Amino acid sequence: MGRKKLIKAAAVQINSVYGSANENLKKGVGMVKEAAANGAELICLPELWNTGYVLNNEFLNKLAEPPEGKTISLFRRLSAELNVVLIIPFAERGEDSSYYISAAVIDKDGSLKGVHRKSLLWGREKEAFQPGKNEYTVYNTSVGRVGVLICYDAEFPEPARILALKSAEIITVPSVWSTKAERRWDIQLPARALDNQVYILGVNASGENLCGKSKVINPFGKIIGEAPRSEEHILYGRINKDEIKQAREEIPYLKDYHLISKKHE
Repeated sequence: MGRKKLIKAAAVQINSVYGSANENLKKGVGMVKEAAANGAELICLPELWNTGYVLNNEFLNKLAEPPEGKTISLFRRLSAELNVVLIIPFAERGEDSSYYISAAVIDKDGSLKGVHRKSLLWGREKEAFQPGKNEYTVYNTSVGRVGVLICYDAEFPEPARILALKSAEIITVPSVWSTKAERRWDIQLPARALDNQVYILGVNASGENLCGKSKVINPFGKIIGEAPRSEEHILYGRINKDEIKQAREEIPYLKDYHLISKKHE
């Protein structure tokens, strides 16, 4: 697994309809199929795309699903049909009837590699959702070693560094990022890529008060592709794993990290 060096990735920037799961699902499936038809092997959708940015418990009671529910089951079948790796965020209903902002990682054969629960909740999210554990998993997939940070997870340097120390090659960041926080989106995502010499696939939603601008960023922190601010768009970017090796040789942050970490243990 993960031996292929050149991967075409797609960030699917969707304008979701609040609370309209069926309409959003139809749109999401169509855009994933389009991305796959254009050669994408790794496709990621935005945070809470299938429900819209719902913080209402009444809506969540109707729309949240377990990982074995309709939405993730559908995309597992679609992944195998299209032969693509999918990162599918969803509002998760946990076994204890709590709600989580989550993302399923699905491999090309339709297998569910795991589910990341957003660990750092922003603002009013705390009123509707529970935080996931501060555990950051690297998933071995057919396109390589993939990590997931959901929106606010990526605003802290530590989660991305943990993933890099676990040998992540690509970090996907499905988000609902506002226009008010646009400057942070523009600064923090390239910083996470450069600090850790990984590819960052930042996948934002579009719509009212959202800054869009999904990004593909290389291990040197260079933005190699960016979507428009205010419209739906599928952004494609080429991931070259040789560039990860090159960046880590030229900029030895990870190699020299022990000089800091050991001193402060």
